[in-house]
Amino acid sequence: MIGARIGRQFSCRDGRFDGAGGPSLDCDAAEVGADVLLTDGFAATGGVDLRRTRIGGQLSCAGGRFDGAGGWALICYAAEVGTDVFLFPGAEDGACQLTGTADFRRMRVAGDFVLRDSRLDGVLILESARIGEGLKITGLTGTQPSISLTEAQAGVLRDDAAAWQGARAVRLAGFRYDRLESPLRVAERLTWLDKKTERDLPDDAGEEFDPHPYTQLAKVYEAAGNRAAAARIRMEREARSIRAARRRVRALDGSVDLGVRSVFVDIRHYLGLDWLFWAVFGYGHAPARAFLAVFLIWFCAFVFYAEVYRTGQMAPASDVVLSSDDWIKAVDTGCPPVTADDHTARVAAGYEMPLTLWAGDPARGLPPKPSAIDYETFSPGLYALDLFVPLDALGQETAWAPSKDRGALGTVGYWARMPIQMAGWIITAVAAAVLTGVIGRKE
Repeated sequence: MIGARIGRQFSCRDGRFDGAGGPSLDCDAAEVGADVLLTDGFAATGGVDLRRTRIGGQLSCAGGRFDGAGGWALICYAAEVGTDVFLFPGAEDGACQLTGTADFRRMRVAGDFVLRDSRLDGVLILESARIGEGLKITGLTGTQPSISLTEAQAGVLRDDAAAWQGARAVRLAGFRYDRLESPLRVAERLTWLDKKTERDLPDDAGEEFDPHPYTQLAKVYEAAGNRAAAARIRMEREARSIRAARRRVRALDGSVDLGVRSVFVDIRHYLGLDWLFWAVFGYGHAPARAFLAVFLIWFCAFVFYAEVYRTGQMAPASDVVLSSDDWIKAVDTGCPPVTADDHTARVAAGYEMPLTLWAGDPARGLPPKPSAIDYETFSPGLYALDLFVPLDALGQETAWAPSKDRGALGTVGYWARMPIQMAGWIITAVAAAVLTGVIGRKE
C-alpha cells in the first residue's frame, strides 16, 4: 500500500499479516484521512512500515502484536498523526506486544503518545519525535535493551518505575518536556538519568557526561515549585561534571599538554576543594548549608576560647591596660611565660595567671583590679563571632588576644585565629557570589 490515498478510515482489526521473512504490511508515504486501526487481534510477523504516513485521526495499536522476526517490528519514521498514538491493551486480546525495534523517529503527534501496560521485547526509538500533548510510558514489561528519547519533545511526561526498569539504557540527550506527572521520587529520577549506557560500566568509565538531562529535569522541578528537588538534581549534575573533568585529566595525563584549566581541576580535587564546596554550599545550589558550616565553626571557637580564658591564657589587647600599673604588677606577681601547658602544676605550686590576678575570680574571692572593672568584658561567644565575621564590629577581637607564651591552649588559640578569619572571608565571599548568581548558575 505504498503511497496509497485513503479518504477515511484504514482498519485492520483482527487482521493477520505474515511477511514470510520480509515486511508484512508496507504503507510507506500513504495518506489516511481518518484513523489507522491495527487493533483487537491484529498480528504481524515481519515489519509494519508506516514511514512518512500522514494520518488525519489516531493511530491505534491497542491489543496488536508486532513481531519483527529479528528486525523492525513497527516503523513510523517521520509519520504525522493528527490526534493520538495508542499502544495499550485491547478490549479483548490483552496487551499490545512489540518484538523487535519500534521506530518512531521524527514522528509528529498532535495529541498524546501512550505506551501503557504493554510488552516490549526490543528497542523503542523516539528520537527527534514531536509530541504536542503528553508522552505516557507506564507499566511496560518485557526486555528492553534501550529506550531512546534523544532530542524528543513532549508537553507532559507521564511515567512510572515500570516504564524504565527493563531498559538497560535510556537515552535522554536533548529530551525536552514542560511538566512531569509521575509517582517517581527524586532518587528514582536520578536512577533514570543514570541509565545512559548500553554496557554495565562503573561510574568512572564509559561515555562523556551529558549535563542536559539533569538541567532539564531540574528546570521542570523548579517550575513546579519543588526547589529542593531541583537543587538536588543540580548538585548531582555538578558532582558528575567534576568527576568527568577528572577523568579527562587522567586520560590526557602524560600524553599532551593539559593546560592550566585541566591542571587546576586535578589540584582542586586533591586539595579537597570540590568536596568542601559541596559540603558548605552544595556546589552553589544549596546556599543554606553555609549556615550549618558557620554554626559549627562558631561553636567550636566558642567552646575553645572559653576554655582558653578559663585557664588564664587570654590577655587584654589594649596598650593602655598592658602599660598600666595593675597589669604590670599582675605580670610580675603571676607565673612566668612557658612553652608548654603546665597550668595545673603551676596552680598546685601556688601561682596564678596574670589574667586571674588582674580580672579577678569572684568564685574564689579574688577582686578585679580597678583598671579591669570598666574594661571590655570577655565573651567567648562574641569573640568567636567577631573572629569569624570579617567586619570586626563587636569589639572583642580588638580588646582581647590569646597569650601564646602562657600555655598550649593560648598558643593554639593564637594561631587558630587566622584560619578562622580566612574561613569567614571565604564563606562570606562565596555566599555573596552564590546569592548573586555568579557561582552555581542554574543552567
